[in-house]
Amino acid sequence: MLAGRPTLRSLDTERVLSPGEVVGCPAGPTGAHRVDNRTNEKVRLLVISTMIAPELNEYPDSGKLWGLSFAPGGPREADAPEILGRPEDNLDYLDGES
Repeated sequence: MLAGRPTLRSLDTERVLSPGEVVGCPAGPTGAHRVDNRTNEKVRLLVISTMIAPELNEYPDSGKLWGLSFAPGGPREADAPEILGRPEDNLDYLDGES
């Protein structure tokens, strides 16, 4: 945290962050997190990522999955595959194939 006091929410906890604090969020469902500014002061934070692609992000609140062939925030080709959906929308492997 560089400035401000946002709220960090994870799967089982919620707490206010302080300037100078460092938080690590592991890959996968156990690292799910959200940062909200519930104050009137500006928040500045530095986010560091592995920038490894392809990537699959899980959203526990909504049950969505976001699959992309590029690293979020990184360079993206115009035709780079990206899909956002829910597992129950999953198609059969051979759907549409002849």
